[in-house]
Amino acid sequence: MRWRAYLLAFLAAALVVWPTVARWYTDWLWFVELGYPRVFWVPFVSKAGLFGFVATLVWAVLYLNLRVAVRALPPPARVELRLDGTRYVPRPGLRRWLGVGCAAVALLAGLASTDQWVAFQQFLHAVPAGEQDPVFGRDVSFYMFRLPFWRFLQRLAWGWLLVAGLGCLVVYLAAATTRPSLRGLLRLPPGARAHLSLLAGLLLLVRAAGFRLDAYELLTSQRGLVFGLTYADVHARLPALQLLALLALVCAGLLLLNTWLRTLHFAAAVLGVMVAGWFVGVGLVPAAVQQLVVAPAELSREEPYLRAHIDATLRAYGLHTARTVPDDVYPAAQAACDYLREKGFEVIPVGSLVTGKGEPWTEVAMEVAQRVAKGEALFGVVVCYTGTGVSIAANKVRGARAALCNDAKTAEGARKWNDANILAMSGRLVTAEVAHEILDAWLSVTEIDPTEAENIAKLKAWDERR
Repeated sequence: MRWRAYLLAFLAAALVVWPTVARWYTDWLWFVELGYPRVFWVPFVSKAGLFGFVATLVWAVLYLNLRVAVRALPPPARVELRLDGTRYVPRPGLRRWLGVGCAAVALLAGLASTDQWVAFQQFLHAVPAGEQDPVFGRDVSFYMFRLPFWRFLQRLAWGWLLVAGLGCLVVYLAAATTRPSLRGLLRLPPGARAHLSLLAGLLLLVRAAGFRLDAYELLTSQRGLVFGLTYADVHARLPALQLLALLALVCAGLLLLNTWLRTLHFAAAVLGVMVAGWFVGVGLVPAAVQQLVVAPAELSREEPYLRAHIDATLRAYGLHTARTVPDDVYPAAQAACDYLREKGFEVIPVGSLVTGKGEPWTEVAMEVAQRVAKGEALFGVVVCYTGTGVSIAANKVRGARAALCNDAKTAEGARKWNDANILAMSGRLVTAEVAHEILDAWLSVTEIDPTEAENIAKLKAWDERR
């Protein structure tokens, strides 16, 4: 028999352990060669740490509780008939395999938890984002990096405490009656009642933490009209969750107190109050508020939360500092005005920049050209869809030399070689960033190219004869 065990161990090592170690070692060599060994070690150590923590926690919760419960069972025995009489010989039975079974379950739970290693790393390395939510005053990084892992721990503790509690209840019922039934609850000994009350109290403590996490998760909920809080959440669901968290703490304290009182009726009453409050607070009241208060005037009720949703979205994308301009104002025109003001120029806006609505491009271009020709402005900037129309219109005014420039190099040449005094740009092609580049090139020219002085003089002479 022993050689079979050795053979099974050898096959397990050959088919499972050795390929796994070989794969890990190959990955390690690869990442070391690339110069990124942390990319290998961080996931590996995180998974190993989670595996060890969860496996130990699950084994302790299951084994320690079931071991106490199993003691209530009568010791199993077998009858041996011999020539000299009859005697009872104790048999290990269930107690012998309890630790092994709990260890097997704990190993599986530990393996299943390794998928949470990313959430674990985010929890460890979360940094403040500098923005706080308006409800709880917590930094938004808490909801992104810490809340998911807290929820994982809460569900882990809740689930395995519940499994341990149900397992202990079954064992105690089996020990109290020959045929387990609900009536057997009334026959449980004081020790069993104290143990079950302790487990129920711990479950309610974990559930109180769960209610608090539920309240936090309302800020990232997709249940309502918008992403986040809605009217029903603020006026019904959030207060209910806060009250339920407090009620769960009170009920947990009463159940822990029942470990000394050991009264089953008291524990059942406490649990009944908790379940009723849970059902009414989270289910009935929010649904009633939604149907009776929100639904008849949903838009007006939800308007503040819609505004908050839009504002949060703008802040998330860094658009909360953007200024609103009329639809008829091209971004290049608005960008030119703002940029020139930053450079210290006094800007005289005309056309759509003043009225906020579409204006004839011919009149706008003529007005700019006349101001430049009269010396009221050092130079002008005009923008239309293509830029061609405003440049043609501006050049109809004596003394105006408009140049269509949709890139920085053309703008520099227009100033240096043509002595242009009006910059025309295409609103379709020129973005705000490109407009900045064009203006920088335009302003960088302080002197006209001497080789083009004769040509520029001819242009001015022909202009005077018009």
